[in-house]
Amino acid sequence: MPNYCSYRIIVGGRKDNVDEFIRILQNDYDKTHMYRVFEAIPQYEDTYGLYKRADIVGDVAWSVCCCMLPGSYSYYSDDLKRHQSNEIIDVWDSRTRETEKYEATMENFKGTNLLELADKLSLTVYCYSTEPGMCFCEEYRILPGGIKTIDREGSYNEYWLEENIHSDNTYDSFKEYCDYWGYDPDNLPFDEEEYNFMMENSYASYENAEFDCNEDAIPDKPKYLAKNVMYKLVNKNNKGD
Repeated sequence: MPNYCSYRIIVGGRKDNVDEFIRILQNDYDKTHMYRVFEAIPQYEDTYGLYKRADIVGDVAWSVCCCMLPGSYSYYSDDLKRHQSNEIIDVWDSRTRETEKYEATMENFKGTNLLELADKLSLTVYCYSTEPGMCFCEEYRILPGGIKTIDREGSYNEYWLEENIHSDNTYDSFKEYCDYWGYDPDNLPFDEEEYNFMMENSYASYENAEFDCNEDAIPDKPKYLAKNVMYKLVNKNNKGD
């Protein structure tokens, strides 16, 4: 069983293309798909004429880099190599609930990735992910044409505040919290005053990321819906200049 990596994707472009992007995120392996995407749930969708912006959340195995991008140690690139070499592989058939032998050829290769989809569907894609098990976060921004403008990984930690030895789900003190989890108070990203505030306001956890999700990475409204046309108005009745 893999570590689950939670992601948030914000995508903008022509409405039909954004809808196709969401369908591909949700597809099984018998259709065009990315890899080991466990959930893809649209949360917010705004449409302005031909333009649509969608906010999608879900989970993948290990990392977005592994499941949604090409490159070393990615599922896409590994699967592509198998199809290029015509290997015989095992494939899980969700309809029969059985694993079947399958000849991997380029004719039946259905894998894709965020760079390819941004290019083919003319989309701007922003993706932010967190993986508390291995303590990292990811951030990617891809323009139409499949051009990455952001590609980085940073540190990420979650500190759970609800789980403890008491039935009422409260700790008696900041010291008891630190003792229970084995934390050194001097190394925590919050102090006793902040801890007390979070407990009083029923915080479930405290997240400490090297960088946060940029919710404004994709505009709500399109800047242009068509190509710019430069023109000049001429008053034919003006016989001056």
